[in-house]
Amino acid sequence: MGARTHLHRSRLATLSGSAVLVLCLLVAGGAALHAQTAPQNLQALIDAAAPGATLTVAAGTYAAPLTIDKPLTLVGDGMPVIQGDGSGDVVLITAPDVTLRGFVIRGSGDSLDREDTGIKVAAPRAVIEGNQVEDALFGIYLEQAAEGVIRGNTIHGMALPISRRGDGLKIWYSPRTLVEANVMRDTRDAILWYSPESVVRRNDFADGRYGLHMMQSDQHTIEDNVFRGNSVGIYVMYGTGFTMRRNLIADNRGPSGYGIGLKEASDVLLEGNRIVNNRVGVYSDASPLRPETNVTYANNLLAFNEIGLEMLPNTQANRFHDNILLDNGQQINVAGGGDLMRNEWAVDGRG
Repeated sequence: MGARTHLHRSRLATLSGSAVLVLCLLVAGGAALHAQTAPQNLQALIDAAAPGATLTVAAGTYAAPLTIDKPLTLVGDGMPVIQGDGSGDVVLITAPDVTLRGFVIRGSGDSLDREDTGIKVAAPRAVIEGNQVEDALFGIYLEQAAEGVIRGNTIHGMALPISRRGDGLKIWYSPRTLVEANVMRDTRDAILWYSPESVVRRNDFADGRYGLHMMQSDQHTIEDNVFRGNSVGIYVMYGTGFTMRRNLIADNRGPSGYGIGLKEASDVLLEGNRIVNNRVGVYSDASPLRPETNVTYANNLLAFNEIGLEMLPNTQANRFHDNILLDNGQQINVAGGGDLMRNEWAVDGRG
């Protein structure tokens, strides 16, 4: 009799738990879903939700991997954990108009070939906001995902040698991306490649290889960021239209050790930046590349670098005004010899 009673109660408990889950799922499109019971199968909630729904997920630990294949808003209440199993991606977004806000994402695989990632986005207009990504090889990866917003996230890389780390942030063929107010530590690079018209604003990227590496992209704004303690602060290659304004770029002292590096970059404005205690403050190679454009340096502080400004002899059409070069080991160096006379070193007597 006792055994039957115990079995009966166990079945009732199971049915009750199932009823709560079913109740959460039977919601009309666009309405809010609440996973407010003990941790359960979050993928089941996602699969059952109508497109456009909002899912509020209670604190707890939820198993990954997860795939979001319809427009949804997922909001964490109390920073719930989405825990990967140590293989592949933790969260994969394949539908447009997805918002993922307020989660701890951790436990990706460690394959550089597969680019195992904490949050991987492969669709436009994603909003990835207020998440904490940790123990993930690549942190957040937008691949052919235009008009995304990456805001207010904290990204910590895996405890690996820098050559084995993945990129904390990788933006690939994803134009018009906003990267704002994120903190990134102990990753490899933050990369924006083939992703024009993007904005990188108010971020704090430290202790990596490239604080920010931009290549084959045009029309970017990079402002009010901190790039500290990387091998290179900002490196810009093969593009046109870069505004770099009011950034703090300090203590970047790897083998190249550039605060800012310019390689065949055209139509560049460097204004109001503090470039301090790097091996080289600014390095310039064939910038600008396009003869009808220039590179303008205005109101920057270059101080306490081993070399303040290093240019290759092919550098011309650079304009300088109202900059301060202070206590650099060498103020200006021409790498390989030359006179750099095809540059404008002062405007109205102020260089």
